[in-house]
Amino acid sequence: MSDEAFGERPLGAVPQNWRPGLELAARWPRSVYGRHPWMAQAVTSFARPTATPHAMRYTEWALRALAGTGLPPRTKLHIHLTLHAHVQGLAMAGEPESQTRQDTGLSAEEWMVRNEPHFNAISASGEYPFLSALFEHKEFELGLGILFEFGLRRTLDGIAMMFRETSA
Repeated sequence: MSDEAFGERPLGAVPQNWRPGLELAARWPRSVYGRHPWMAQAVTSFARPTATPHAMRYTEWALRALAGTGLPPRTKLHIHLTLHAHVQGLAMAGEPESQTRQDTGLSAEEWMVRNEPHFNAISASGEYPFLSALFEHKEFELGLGILFEFGLRRTLDGIAMMFRETSA
């Protein structure tokens, strides 16, 4: 079933530059997991991957995105798997979020508002100054999409360091 889901939409042409290629290589499975949330949990083994045509086509595509980098094949595979682990990990976090919303009937924002007095009471002890400082800034947002973008940027920045590049 997971291979059929991976085959629903083609990736298209591989971009010329490695960075846009890896961005697409991260966003594509995220969209697949968004349509099929069960997949993130079902496709979990990195050390014992299942050989399926569409999943292997995706991996081949991601490796092709790194073709002009001069990196050894093993490093390219490690980059792909690291990036995919980020995507998959956050996708796996989405299922409990959905279940919690269903169980409580509260959005993440409503849950935070409801629990704010409890957080404030604990923070008032003074034992958590770094956490307390975060919540003093009302513009602080926490969500899986925000974490995805942050992690994607930092991962790609780390890869860029391998080429002595930096991002804006």
